[in-house]
Amino acid sequence: MVRKGGFEPPRLSAPPPQDGVSASSTTSAMFLQMLSRAEGSETSILSVLNLIMEAQLDKESPTLRGLVAAPISLRINWILQLLISWRAEVSTKSSSSVEAVQGEETMRSNRRQFLRVAGIGGVGLLASSMPGAQSAFSQTQKPAAPISADMVAKLRASGATAVLKTEKLRDLVYVITGSGGNVAVLTGPDGKVMVDSGFGTSGKQFRAELAAISSDPLKLLINTHWHFDHTDGNEWLHKAGATVMAHENTRLRLSTPQDIAAYHLHFDPSPADALPQQTFLEQSKLYLNGESVALEHYRPAHTDSDIFIHFQHANVFHAGDTFFSGFYPMIDASSGGSISGMIAAADHTLSLVDGSTKIIPGHGLMSDRQGLQEYRDMMADVQSRVGKLKQQGRKLDEVVAAKPTADLDAKWGKGNITPDFFVTLVYTTL
Repeated sequence: MVRKGGFEPPRLSAPPPQDGVSASSTTSAMFLQMLSRAEGSETSILSVLNLIMEAQLDKESPTLRGLVAAPISLRINWILQLLISWRAEVSTKSSSSVEAVQGEETMRSNRRQFLRVAGIGGVGLLASSMPGAQSAFSQTQKPAAPISADMVAKLRASGATAVLKTEKLRDLVYVITGSGGNVAVLTGPDGKVMVDSGFGTSGKQFRAELAAISSDPLKLLINTHWHFDHTDGNEWLHKAGATVMAHENTRLRLSTPQDIAAYHLHFDPSPADALPQQTFLEQSKLYLNGESVALEHYRPAHTDSDIFIHFQHANVFHAGDTFFSGFYPMIDASSGGSISGMIAAADHTLSLVDGSTKIIPGHGLMSDRQGLQEYRDMMADVQSRVGKLKQQGRKLDEVVAAKPTADLDAKWGKGNITPDFFVTLVYTTL
């Protein structure tokens, strides 16, 4: 399902408290009203969540941060569980209907009350529901990120002088490397399609590479997920004529404040021109330039916004950051990522490609099915090793000190994700 501009939340007024009805019950009546309009659909319920997560509302709340980190399915279940409990409370304490009133102050007060009450002491409910979330939320150790806290500024600065390289993969499909993640380009008379936008500071170089590929105009930009090294160029590309398309979670995350805890990074909401204008939830299909382009959402893996793009006629597959070719991968637990999700994503990709498929990873050299299989097996091996140590009661620092990936590091440990850091990511998402 694709809808331009994302999903607009319903505009509702908050009902006032009644005698014998608690503040949480009052808030529940508003959300029950929302749910009745949502008609049970995932799309509409997500709109309710968007209302809760308005950019400036209680952005410091740990409950809000927990909601942002959860996959769509869990967020919906979380809201439904609260509504069920609130429905019982409303029916028990009040038999009268709750009338709506106008007023922004009342609306804001009740939404804040929702965030406090729903949190049940912070993110406890989420921590008990999310696979691996309890360990991630309870860790007091800060992972030793192998890069400095001003990574974003440094990488954006490097983008201004980056040397880009374009390679033709097959038919009308190309890849441009050298700025942020690997960028795919489909060209043809219907207009160019780009996959990911690299760093915004590399705009001059990208313009030159795109012009060298063909004179076809820029038509569409697809984001594989929300991270800045794949979306930082969205704004200038949209202003240059591209419609931006992505998974709904990419728009949600780009439009709200985000943190990547593993790197201690904070991102403010992106400019309006950088946000996707078209989104989808599960799958989408495009037909242009003689190609059939399949897009599909992975279950939460690297983040909860990951998608793949399969140029089916050319048999070229862009796996985004679910695949770091030749390196240990980064896993963003703050965005719902996990080692089990990464393995599941690799398994799904393997089920869709064949021996002749050219696979574009989010980072690293171009690869194929065999390379992806080796990468998948490495992740499963490390998950097993770290999982056994964790089951023995070993703490994070003890597991890192045990060097469980020592025999794998020569092959996989030469990227930005160091062996110790990868062990940390695996441990905290198990």
